[in-house]
Amino acid sequence: MFISYINNILDEEKLAKVHKLINTARFVDGKISGGTVHDKNNLELKPESDQYVEVLKVIELAVRENIEFNLIAFPRYMTRPIISRYEPGMY
Repeated sequence: MFISYINNILDEEKLAKVHKLINTARFVDGKISGGTVHDKNNLELKPESDQYVEVLKVIELAVRENIEFNLIAFPRYMTRPIISRYEPGMY
């Protein structure tokens, strides 16, 4: 199995933008993406929110522009990420 680590896909400016968007976003019960009270207790950024769409744009553009990622992964398409938040006591 081949494992590769790609560092710094998001530069400081993009990372700051993502943090700002996430910090002002509304998170909802993580069970929207599956799971039960017994195996999942987290929060997720609501996929329909403006903040989610903006974060997604920043991340997708950065990944698509990263030459190393594209040479290693050969992506045709990518699934949308789940942006999760865990507060004390969550799992």
